[in-house]
Amino acid sequence: MLYLVTRFHEMVRTWAGIALKSASPVRTVLVPAERITQAFRREIAANPDWRNLLIGTRFVCPVGLAADMLLLAGNPARPGAEDVEPVMLEELFDGSTLEGKLKYFDIEQLRTGAGFADAFARTFDDLRSAGIDSSALRAAAKSAPDQISRGRFLDLATVLDALKHPYADRHKILRKAGKVAASSAGSVFACLLREPEESELEFLSSLPNINAAFLTANPRYPEDEARIEQLARRLGGLPAGDLQKEDSKRDEISILKRYLFADPRELARSGRPVSRGSDGTVQTELHSGVAEEIEAAVDWVSDRIVAGVPLERIAIIVPESDPLAAMLHGRLARLPWPGSEIPVHVAGGLPVIDMPFGRRMKTLIDALTTGLRVDEFFHVLPFLKFDRPVGKFERRHLSHAESRDIVWVCGTLGGSPVRPESAAEWAPGFERRIAHLEKYVGLKDVPDRQQHEAREAERYCDSMKAVLPAVRALTGLAIQVSREEPLGLIWTAMKTFWEQHVIVYDDSDALGDLDESLRPFLSLDRQGYDALKVIRRRLESLRRAVGRFGEANIFIGTPDRAAGIPFDAVRIMGLAEGAVGGAASDDPLLPDTDRELLDRPIRLSAHLPRISIQNIHRNVNHAGVHVSFSAPRQTLDGTVHEPSSLFLDIAAALRRPNVETGKFDPKYLRASSVRRDYFGPGMLERAEGFKMLVARPSSKDIGEFLDADASTRPGPLDGLLREKCPRPKKMSASSLGTLLTCPHKFLYEKLLGWEEPPTLPETNALDALTFGKLFHSVMESFFTKNGEDFYAHRQTLKMWITTAQQEGHRQFEELIRFYPLVGKDFRMAQRERLDADIDSIIRYEWEREPQVRIACIEEPFGADHALDLAGLPFKGYIDRVDIVDGKSFVRDFKTGRAHVRKENEPPDPVRDVQLAVYSLALTKLAKEKGIPSPAGAEYFYPRGAASRAFLREDFAALLKHGREWLSLAAGLLDENSFPRTPDKDDCQYCAFRPVCGENFFSLNEKKLEAAGGSAAKFLSLKRPPEADVLDEESEAMPARNASTPKSKKRVTRRAG
Repeated sequence: MLYLVTRFHEMVRTWAGIALKSASPVRTVLVPAERITQAFRREIAANPDWRNLLIGTRFVCPVGLAADMLLLAGNPARPGAEDVEPVMLEELFDGSTLEGKLKYFDIEQLRTGAGFADAFARTFDDLRSAGIDSSALRAAAKSAPDQISRGRFLDLATVLDALKHPYADRHKILRKAGKVAASSAGSVFACLLREPEESELEFLSSLPNINAAFLTANPRYPEDEARIEQLARRLGGLPAGDLQKEDSKRDEISILKRYLFADPRELARSGRPVSRGSDGTVQTELHSGVAEEIEAAVDWVSDRIVAGVPLERIAIIVPESDPLAAMLHGRLARLPWPGSEIPVHVAGGLPVIDMPFGRRMKTLIDALTTGLRVDEFFHVLPFLKFDRPVGKFERRHLSHAESRDIVWVCGTLGGSPVRPESAAEWAPGFERRIAHLEKYVGLKDVPDRQQHEAREAERYCDSMKAVLPAVRALTGLAIQVSREEPLGLIWTAMKTFWEQHVIVYDDSDALGDLDESLRPFLSLDRQGYDALKVIRRRLESLRRAVGRFGEANIFIGTPDRAAGIPFDAVRIMGLAEGAVGGAASDDPLLPDTDRELLDRPIRLSAHLPRISIQNIHRNVNHAGVHVSFSAPRQTLDGTVHEPSSLFLDIAAALRRPNVETGKFDPKYLRASSVRRDYFGPGMLERAEGFKMLVARPSSKDIGEFLDADASTRPGPLDGLLREKCPRPKKMSASSLGTLLTCPHKFLYEKLLGWEEPPTLPETNALDALTFGKLFHSVMESFFTKNGEDFYAHRQTLKMWITTAQQEGHRQFEELIRFYPLVGKDFRMAQRERLDADIDSIIRYEWEREPQVRIACIEEPFGADHALDLAGLPFKGYIDRVDIVDGKSFVRDFKTGRAHVRKENEPPDPVRDVQLAVYSLALTKLAKEKGIPSPAGAEYFYPRGAASRAFLREDFAALLKHGREWLSLAAGLLDENSFPRTPDKDDCQYCAFRPVCGENFFSLNEKKLEAAGGSAAKFLSLKRPPEADVLDEESEAMPARNASTPKSKKRVTRRAG
């Protein structure tokens, strides 16, 4: 017998009435999922007259009952075909079985195209559900109207015949069990919350004395009525009378339950109940984006809890589980809750691949798939275990920054899909680097300027030794994959490696779950990289249960998972255009037009929008006292959408009066009317909810934050701190440059220690820092050995260029042993770049006066005790000091772009700060070091053979400005003042630009002026008087006339 019900409670009441009349002591209730079992039991337990019915009642899904029946009959089934079939289809496409046998599909496209195996598996599932086999497909091919349809039918039949495996899908289990007597099941009652598949219906109709209840929903189309009649015929007919009763309540939620998606004639019926205005039981909201919508959902949950709704009676429904369910779960976890996080149940669980175990296993699989390519290997290193604790802090693994530094000095780029054997180069690369570092460990009498490098060498040497066993094991695993070993051996090796060498802060047995999931696949003929694809596929399919339905947990799930479950408060979110009832994409392998030719009850793509709409109605129908709907204008993919047409259906069902006039608006289905009468009141109701929660501590903080951000008064948000900030123990010329460029960046970078995430540099060129160090090292070595002879011109210029370039070649070859440039061409290009810079500087130095004497190279200052400059502690190395005519000159070689001084150009507080600090330091230490006081300073740029020099009065100006810069820096630190720069150009490449945002410039100068003190002086430094700027520009720029091209003027202005 088939019973039609509109509420889950009616379904339970129907079963209870049948069970009370039945004489059978054994009862079986067929449910689609465990959560329905819990809901069913909860309804029974709430009625004292029904509680005893739980004794002797078994709850099981139809496939579970069918499997038990086959087991008792001695013919057990082996489930798992749904999981195994996509992998077996990939194997079938890669083999030769289908060569030359397909009429419509291209076998090469099936092999190389993405997703074909999954698409075939879904189509075969639909065919088996309807009981269609290969013979039925061939019969349909004979009557097909065209060659395309005929080819599709024949190809599907060919692939279906070639697909052989020992596993059974649910359709096969249900049909086999339908032929077995079910005497042990007792009285059977089926809960049909959706239309059953044909295989399930065949099984149910084979059970003796079956009773079933079907949960109907709007809209009811003619095909729905025909399907219900067919169900009734096969399940024993419909009972007399109608179980449905019209709800006598007239609140908005009752009206919505009855009239949402109702027949248009019923909606237009005169005298039917309509809304008198928003009463709080139905709420509609429109939000700017998903983030705002999630915040609103969390606020809504807080409101429900404050209103006394039990946690297990609150449901949030999302169109798709991923990634919205995880985002909601994470945001709800931050709500204050006694003891721990607020309890939540996510129907269907969350994907394991987004959890710590899953992310690290995915990273390992990606690295093995690429042959441990350097950019993938770099991400694996930080979670490899040390074989022993390292250092005084007993570190157990590498940091990301250490991993970046280490992989870049091992002299290899790892493997690749075309060179997988190169994965084996990592372990020897580590060993070579360790041997190189050991030369510097334990050395005595290390020069002051090399002590830091010696300590770093010892630290890195210890870390690389500790991680080397894990690296060896990983390279061994990569070699197994490249040798095309079978899936079983590769997975066993991966498990062993994971257990012995990987750190995962995860207390769940996710590795055991993945191992269990892979067992049916271990016997398949998948090898090497194909085996890794299988492992990753299973990893992506794993989901971890979150909470348990039936306990005091907030429910998060999709409309189909929530359909039929009673809740007190329901919120349906994500209702952008197309989210519900949107046009479904047709099956590319077997479109609906071909499916209709089969003349069997097979699922059609055209039915999917109707099913999704009916599930929404089931969700609304089971909301007790409140239902809320929300839509984001901008979805997660960044596109802007209109709200779903569902809101028009809500408006048609409720027919609210105009909120402005209080009268019925005949144009109530217009978008403007929906915004006025539905979204407007919904947002007001949400605001009212905020008034109930004024005790939230964050709301006051947010208000103060917004007021301070929009105010012209300077404060802590602008870097003007109230608390005393500790000074840096030692400063360098570069850190002073950062402070003078943007004190706010100095605060983040130097005082708070925030850094950019470590990334790998390019592999086709030496990065600027590495090339600069190499060039300085070559120049230091050349001039230390040959400086006196070179400036005395004791050999020819050509010989000296050759000698310097030979030293450069020696150091370059030493460097690239550990710096992985991708090929010979790139190495040759970098070597030629070095040769060109050496040639340029040797020629420049050759033209200098022969009485040049090098006083010192890389001269340290402040090594033991920081050197006091204007009250600031400094430490550093002066690149080079020359003595000419009894006067010393500070010199520095720069390998970057040349910045030549113009006539009368004042010193730049960022570009020239290094020369200023070095000159002031040498002035203070000259007598102690036996060096004449400096009389000039110079940058030399080999790339442009250009110089940026400060001599005579210009040098005096440099020292004067340097003292002013130091005084300003000391003032900023003393006043704890770290304002943002007013110059937008300073922010162009700043890593902290997203933190500051783009809107602070409009008020920044006013705040700096109002702050006074060092902040105002900093503004003056960054914004010289307008007249001076105009004078400098007029001197730097040629007259605007016809002979000066426009582009030249632009370049000149930029240079000035």
